[in-house]
Amino acid sequence: MKTSSSRRANNRVPAAPPRFCWRERTEKVNWRMLRALHLPDVIKRGDPSVLEPYVLHLTFARLPVSTASVAGADAMENVHRGANRYRYDEGDGTYDQRNAWFIVRIFQLATEYLLFMRSRDGTVLETMKKELELCERDCEEFVARTAKWKERARSGDKQVQKLHQVLQNVAKLLQIQGATPSSVATIETLLTELVSRQKKRNSHYRIANGDGEEDDLEGDDSEDEQKRIKEARQCFYCGKMFASAVYLKKHHLRRHPGENKELRLNEFPKYKPRQHANSTSAPIEDNGSREKTLRQMLLQVEHALQDHQESLRSLAKEETVKIQHFYEQLHAENQLAEEIKASRIQAEKKVEETQQQLGMILQEKEDAVAQLGDLKEQIQFLDLKRKMEIQSGIHSSVLPVSSVKPDISMTLEIKRLEQTLDLNRGKS
Repeated sequence: MKTSSSRRANNRVPAAPPRFCWRERTEKVNWRMLRALHLPDVIKRGDPSVLEPYVLHLTFARLPVSTASVAGADAMENVHRGANRYRYDEGDGTYDQRNAWFIVRIFQLATEYLLFMRSRDGTVLETMKKELELCERDCEEFVARTAKWKERARSGDKQVQKLHQVLQNVAKLLQIQGATPSSVATIETLLTELVSRQKKRNSHYRIANGDGEEDDLEGDDSEDEQKRIKEARQCFYCGKMFASAVYLKKHHLRRHPGENKELRLNEFPKYKPRQHANSTSAPIEDNGSREKTLRQMLLQVEHALQDHQESLRSLAKEETVKIQHFYEQLHAENQLAEEIKASRIQAEKKVEETQQQLGMILQEKEDAVAQLGDLKEQIQFLDLKRKMEIQSGIHSSVLPVSSVKPDISMTLEIKRLEQTLDLNRGKS
């Protein structure tokens, strides 16, 4: 496929001009047409276009040959008379005709050359018109290309600004001491979003004008997409990471309502897009230096991420050891809990046995209390009986031995029962 420059070069090659050569006169003079011409009317009107057909006819008409013979006869006469109108040439035996027809012949040749130049001027004019049209097309193409390159430069500035903002957020995260794994995850999220937007932008590239140029003037750099750039924020109270300042503010209001301080970080210089001049494209050296700076920043970010990965790996190993110790401690606690559970079951069994024994003791106590009640009733009955005997005076002052013995045995029995009752009360 030819490029536009090669096509313009091929179109600009001028055609070879026609070569001038004298035309042979074969037409006869139309005296009838010449007689119809009235020169005073032409001069009076002032319209030279009326003479155009007559000029063409006279230019390419063959002059009458008879005039030469007539002129030759008159010349012989005039030679003897000493006239200088015609000069005889002894070399070829001809007469040099210096009459009006000679002048007409000169006018014929001059007019023919002038007509040739006129037609050639028309051809040159057409060629110049074509070249002018091509130049206008080239000018339009250059204007469109200039606008496209300016738009590409603006798009590049926006991309650099986004990358600068992302790198600024990454630098903020890396500057904070004691960064948690969530900060590295936030950095990976920011870089992933940047790569996805770059892939989406590359998918819109098109080849324009058949010259292999990439048309990247799509409207993918809108303000809505620019607003989606996330800024990583970290709470300096608890170390948690948040995607934007809004979430961080809500976190402060919810978790740290009594504090009014804010995290102060070193301010980074904000990126200022370069001002485009009226030239067609930006200087190549500035683009190269800017790309070199961005590559250095990306290399620094990669090294920082590698350091963070190594620190995270060591931290993961330490956490693994801690978790292993925690599992061992948990296993020991489980064993201890099982032992406590077994001892608890044994204690519950002992409590049940003790409760059964206590029930038996309570039953014996109730039986003893019942017996004690019976004995009290018997004692009351005996006391009442003795009082009645005293009142009746039946028995004497000295009681018989048989009547005293039952009272002693009864008293001993009563004491024994009281001791048993006191013992049962002490156990309960």
